[in-house]
Amino acid sequence: MAFTNVTPATGGGSLTYQWESSPDNSTWTTIPGATSALYAAGSIATNTYFRRMAFSTMGTSVCSDPSNSVLVTAIIFNPGTLGPDQTVCESGDPAAIGTTAPTGSGAYGYGYQWKISTDGVNFSNIAGATTDSFDPGALLTDTWYKREVTATFMTKACVEETNAVRISVNNFTPGSIGSDQTICEATSPSALTSVAPSGDGSFTYSWESSPNGTAWTPLGVATATYAPGPLSANTYYRREVISLLNGVSCSKYTNTVLITVNSFDPGTIGSAQVICENT
Repeated sequence: MAFTNVTPATGGGSLTYQWESSPDNSTWTTIPGATSALYAAGSIATNTYFRRMAFSTMGTSVCSDPSNSVLVTAIIFNPGTLGPDQTVCESGDPAAIGTTAPTGSGAYGYGYQWKISTDGVNFSNIAGATTDSFDPGALLTDTWYKREVTATFMTKACVEETNAVRISVNNFTPGSIGSDQTICEATSPSALTSVAPSGDGSFTYSWESSPNGTAWTPLGVATATYAPGPLSANTYYRREVISLLNGVSCSKYTNTVLITVNSFDPGTIGSAQVICENT
C-alpha cells in the first residue's frame, strides 16, 4: 500500500523528493529510484522505517527537510512443526499429532485451523479443529494433516502453514486357504490351498488348529501353505497373516476350513464256530 501524502508547503521554490528507509529510525538509506511524491514499498521482510526528504530549489539555493517517519511492522513468525509420521493398523486410532508451538518476533495472537487430506495435496478444513493440537480418530486409509496458523498483530492477520504429517494405514487382505473337506479316519486331507495376501507391508504366516472353531492352538508352521497329516477327529484350520509396514505389525485371519473326519464303528459279527459237514 502506498504511503499517504500531504503536499509540502513551499514559498515558491520547485519541489523534488527522495525516499529513504531505516531499520532503526536513525540510520537512513536512500531508496534508488524513489523520487516521487508517493511511494509504495515492495515486500518487507523485517520492521522498516520510511521517510521522504523534500528538496525546495529557488535559484541556486536548495533547501531540504525530512517528513515524519513511518514504521512498517512486518509480522514475522514460524508456524511450528508437526510430527513425526505414524503408522497404524486398519481402523486403528493414532496418537495425538505431535506439535511444536508457533514462535514470532512480536506479541502476536495465534489462531489455528487443522486441515485434512487423503492424497497429501488437496487439503480441506476440519470443522471445529481450531486448537493448537489435534487427535485423529480411527482411520481406514492413509491420511495427511497440517495446521494453519494465523498470527495477528493490531488489526493485521497473517497466515502460514506447518509441514504436513502422514498417518499411514496398513491396509491388506489376508487371502484364503480353500474350502472344507471330508476324509476317512486316519487319512490325510489334501493340502490347504492358498490365495496369497495382498496390500500394504511384507507378509509372514502362522497356522493354527482348533477342535471346535473357538479355542485355537498355534502349529508352529510359518509357510503360506500347509498340508495336515492323518487325522482322527474333526479339525478346524486357519492362517494368521502378519503384515509389517514401517516397523508396525498388523494381523488378520483367513477364512476357517473344517476337515471332517468320517469316523465310525463297523460293529461286530459274533465269534468263531465249529460245525459238522453239510450242517
